[in-house]
Amino acid sequence: MISRSDFIQRTMYLEGQPWRFTDRPYIFYFINSQCKRTLVMSSRQAEKSTMLSGIHLSEACMNSYHSSLYVTPTHKQMEIYSRKKIDDILLASPLLKNNFHPGRKGIMNVKDKYLRNYSDMHFRSTFHSPDSIRGVTAELILFDEYQDIDADFVPVIETCSQHKPRKKFFYTGTPKTCDNTLYLSWEQTNQCHWFIKCRSCSHWNQLGEDNMIMDKPGIWCEKCRRLINTLDGIWVAAKPDVKDFLGIHLQYMMLPSQYIDFDELFRNKRTYSAARFSNEVLGLPYDYGVKPLTREQLIALCEESRPMWEEPPAKLKNHAYYAGIDWGMGNETTGSSGYTFLTICWHDRIAEKLRIVYCKRFGGSENDPKYIKEFIVKKCREFNVRMVGADYGFGWGQNEEINERLGDPPRLARIRHEYIKDFMAWDKKQRTYRTNRTEVMTDLFNKLTNGDVVPFRWEEFSQYGKDYLAISKDFSDKTGKMIYTHALPDDGFHSLLYAYLMYLGCNNNERITTFDPRGDKND
Repeated sequence: MISRSDFIQRTMYLEGQPWRFTDRPYIFYFINSQCKRTLVMSSRQAEKSTMLSGIHLSEACMNSYHSSLYVTPTHKQMEIYSRKKIDDILLASPLLKNNFHPGRKGIMNVKDKYLRNYSDMHFRSTFHSPDSIRGVTAELILFDEYQDIDADFVPVIETCSQHKPRKKFFYTGTPKTCDNTLYLSWEQTNQCHWFIKCRSCSHWNQLGEDNMIMDKPGIWCEKCRRLINTLDGIWVAAKPDVKDFLGIHLQYMMLPSQYIDFDELFRNKRTYSAARFSNEVLGLPYDYGVKPLTREQLIALCEESRPMWEEPPAKLKNHAYYAGIDWGMGNETTGSSGYTFLTICWHDRIAEKLRIVYCKRFGGSENDPKYIKEFIVKKCREFNVRMVGADYGFGWGQNEEINERLGDPPRLARIRHEYIKDFMAWDKKQRTYRTNRTEVMTDLFNKLTNGDVVPFRWEEFSQYGKDYLAISKDFSDKTGKMIYTHALPDDGFHSLLYAYLMYLGCNNNERITTFDPRGDKND
């Protein structure tokens, strides 16, 4: 049986030309991988998705009755891959078009393709939930943009292959930090890096910033500063004892020199933040100064002696509680993010701390507006919540109904993040509180790290804490200021943020202008 690379080069066309791996010796090692699991940690523009499509198509075409599943976070990413990577190659390659396309019963749509040789190719997105994948069976599962796929979804997705004796898994993506799904999986691989021997001084180079000389095109030896050839490389495993999980590190500078835009490379080096250059050009994670809160910090902050409360203890029932609602209309087709999240906090006046006592993420069958509204009203009454903060966006109608049903007290205040000068201010016309998003988030992160806002024990809180760890700091080229970004859902953090802002307002924090505990009755 021929290898995948031979099949690709004999049968497939890419951008109107026969697909060849000319000057890309590093490709063969992983494109022909027979390991049960193969992970490619890559920079941008390193051709990882193109190579993945070659693996995907070769397996489907070379093996009759083969089933495969491609998974990516968003519907848009899935559609681009299905149309541009798979359909375009099938239609442009005469041999494949004549023998495999169109498929059985003419089914060759974005989500499912049935080839003439009885092989099935399935494509799904899973940013919010793995539910769309249930019922699919596959012996080959390919994860793309793996860093943005929730780690909790991966075992569910992999069960699609549980009855397949020759199952294989490919994982590809660009690392962002050391906390995401991709890098945590990378640590389990044999971690192969492309080392290039300098013909002048015999020094072995692992490509990085030291192999650049600004404004001098070429890849340079980090020791003698002479040109090196990326063709002179070999794969070296950092963990050679790992045999069943191949890990490959790809980056833009490995490409043949004629395909590297050095002017753009130098421009990126000058203009990108250190984190962005590390991720997008070098294909490496970047954690220093990027995560406002690390996993280790969050675990240490949790109060291990205190479980989550389903209702307040009798002796604390009349204390001050604050709630936050982050509305989420989880819909992978429209791209709206996350699930509705409820957080309730207790103001411990003796210790002068805000303690997180209850969290709820509404997923699966619970992600129903009617159920959510009834549950939130019930839970807020049980805790005798003084004030509720909720995001303005998707929740307008829900906020109105909850506000009416809760009565007086408590009241519900709608909040929306904007780029304003004030920390938080009342907008009389819109009947909402407007916040400086970066400033209020920074304030809450500071309170968390200082121990002024305290989660319950990690054993229970860990499933919610991942929303806090999803947030990264970045630099906005547009505004010239620091901003917070996220790839995975961060609903839990914003739910806490809204509760925290209500706590500040009700306790007369001077940074909040014209706060009224009557919420939207502030006129």
